[in-house]
Amino acid sequence: MKPEAHGGDRLRMAALAGRAPDSLLDFSVNVRPEGAPEFLRLALCRALDHISAYPSPHAEEAMEAAARVYGLPADCFVFGNGTNELIHLLARVLKEDGTPCAAVIEPAFSEYALACGLAGLEVRHPDCGVRRDGDSDEDMLRQLLSLLADVPARAAVWLANPGNPSGSFLPPASCRRLLEARPDLLWIIDEAFAAYAGPDDVSSLITQLPDNAVLLRSLTKFHAVPGVRLGYMVTRAERARRWRRQLPAWSVNAFALAAAQAVLADTSDFADRTRDENRRRREHLCACLRGVPGITVFPSLANYVLFRCEQAPADLYARLLREYGIAVRDCSNYRGMEDGSWFRAAVRLEEDHQRLADALRGILHPSVPVPPRPRSRRPALMLQGTSSDAGKSILAAAFCRILRQDGYDVAPFKAQNMSLNSGVTALGEEMGRAQIVQAQAARIDPEALMNPVLLKPHSETGSQVIVLGKPVGHMQAREYFRYKAGLWQTVRDAYDTLADRHEVMVLEGAGSPGEVNLKQHDIVNMRMAAHAQASVLLVGDIDRGGVYASLLGTWMTLEQQERSLLAGWLVNKFRGDASFLEPAHAYVRQATGIPVLGVIPWLRNINIPDEDMAGFPWSQAADTTPPPPGILDIAVVMPRHVSNFTDMTPLA
Repeated sequence: MKPEAHGGDRLRMAALAGRAPDSLLDFSVNVRPEGAPEFLRLALCRALDHISAYPSPHAEEAMEAAARVYGLPADCFVFGNGTNELIHLLARVLKEDGTPCAAVIEPAFSEYALACGLAGLEVRHPDCGVRRDGDSDEDMLRQLLSLLADVPARAAVWLANPGNPSGSFLPPASCRRLLEARPDLLWIIDEAFAAYAGPDDVSSLITQLPDNAVLLRSLTKFHAVPGVRLGYMVTRAERARRWRRQLPAWSVNAFALAAAQAVLADTSDFADRTRDENRRRREHLCACLRGVPGITVFPSLANYVLFRCEQAPADLYARLLREYGIAVRDCSNYRGMEDGSWFRAAVRLEEDHQRLADALRGILHPSVPVPPRPRSRRPALMLQGTSSDAGKSILAAAFCRILRQDGYDVAPFKAQNMSLNSGVTALGEEMGRAQIVQAQAARIDPEALMNPVLLKPHSETGSQVIVLGKPVGHMQAREYFRYKAGLWQTVRDAYDTLADRHEVMVLEGAGSPGEVNLKQHDIVNMRMAAHAQASVLLVGDIDRGGVYASLLGTWMTLEQQERSLLAGWLVNKFRGDASFLEPAHAYVRQATGIPVLGVIPWLRNINIPDEDMAGFPWSQAADTTPPPPGILDIAVVMPRHVSNFTDMTPLA
């Protein structure tokens, strides 16, 4: 089977796999699995306001932004509709300038040679091979210069750094030595993945741009927006001005222009965190692949790994797709890798890496038992809300009872509960009353594992902290946020222990997953949903008003990976004819792709204790009507931080 020209062709891969595109586990495209960072998504959202106007003809705002960041004249930058457009532009202008030939250091991205061939340039293919552990930068320099010894002056050399598909990397000092050794050549250095190798001062030539260099840089690889299409070229100003005129006006659209400015203006720790995260995950991917007998893994500093299966069956790529729904990059259309044994895999999440390794082991060594893996997660449903008092607790209890009536052994779980309405289990553990009610709905005994963290407010900024049913002290908000960092493992262990003993889990979130000021420390909403691999229903309270704006607003704050967990919306506390809501439901689905799965009527007098006092009618006027003769008149004092206020309910 002919390999795909590039990774990420989801429709082609889905057709081959016989599966829906969204169901594939895609290692073929080198994109951060979490998707774009929040600051970039917000910039793209703001760009909607500019789609009715033409963007600047040559992305002048992005040129100025790059000039400020790198201290180079703005005229040194040429922005395009992805680096691929610039690769083809370069090939055309090189031909027009009389460049005698182009040397593409192989193995390499196929577009270099394709673009040069289409432009009518002679293309040479010096093969540098694949760098292995132990190969030094000095060895690579000598090899490259030897390979280029017969390349004539004024020729162009295409070199990816890090290499694609190998991921091998030459530090800037070594690159400068190459360029100084052959100043008669025009060196085109593709730094599309250089941000993974380190910050610009240790990974790029841009900080000391040589006169005989052209740098290609992508703003979509590291920031996970390949669909936006954005790249730029950096070279001597006179050269860049002349080449820019060869591009059509408005090559960079309003969204790409907004993304460029956002990326170049970013001063957060996103880049450092992403590099650290990628390094850890890359090491894990390498370890998983090396654990499969017969696989050789090559060193990489990018967000992908090259590996070889010398005994691979001819249909390995297709079998991974058909049997496991996993796509890797078949490298047999790279020069020197035509024998079908070379593959590239993107760095993804650790559980994805293990799935790939297990699939490879299943195909390459079918008679060898697969090592035992952690059991897959229990089926889990999670109720989250657009706000407090949206009805999450009642609905979670309802699902516990419905599933129990359907014959499932179900258990409730809420990682962190802030409530003064608590109860005590038979073992003397204190936990939230809501989870006690949910356990009763599931017809099981409540236990602190169902609510491992309980916060009981004693002031506007402080709470008593109870962990696994036992008090650990009183903390102010900032003190608790520091303490909470160590509770994530406790929460996961509690959930896993409980899930091991039951068939189905019903989880409840807290507040709203859209509280962006709390997301960094989240242990109860989307982070918990991801750990449980739960399908999330987001509940909105229509009685408050603005429910559809709340649903859409919450969705806007979620990252790509979090959105993938959303199964549907629930509209709660409705009074009236639900058919009148259909236009709003259609609007929400059109905007998000997620359906409204249910409208729950306002349920009164259901005699289930409230989780907290969020919905308590503090402003309700006292009933001053004197009681009938002979009726006991009971008054209950309700201060703001009263504990277990529903204990008085039987007196009503």
